Amino acid sequence: MYGPKGVGALYVRRPRSLEPILDGGGHERGMRSGTLAVANIVGLGEACDMCRAVLSEESERCRRMRDRLHDGLLDSIADCNPNGHPAERLPGNVNVSFAEVQGRRC
Repeated sequence: MYGPKGVGALYVRRPRSLEPILDGGGHERGMRSGTLAVANIVGLGEACDMCRAVLSEESERCRRMRDRLHDGLLDSIADCNPNGHPAERLPGNVNVSFAEVQGRRC
């Protein structure tokens, strides 16, 4: 969502037994060490506000592009088959398979 690098947020729905990644310090109930990067935290908050302001328009724009790509693939490539539910999917998700094309491990 275009926030600054090096900052993030974690939402925990229910109490869980989380273990710290780094040792030392007692910040955030012993879960994090080090000094808070206040400028990055403020930047992440601003990025969240900006995303919230354009979320519905951006979702619709992504949905239109997804549908255009999806329809173009199905119309122009023989044996291209849609996967998953036709409507209940994320706006930026296209999932198709191609007959006679074998998957390959790298």
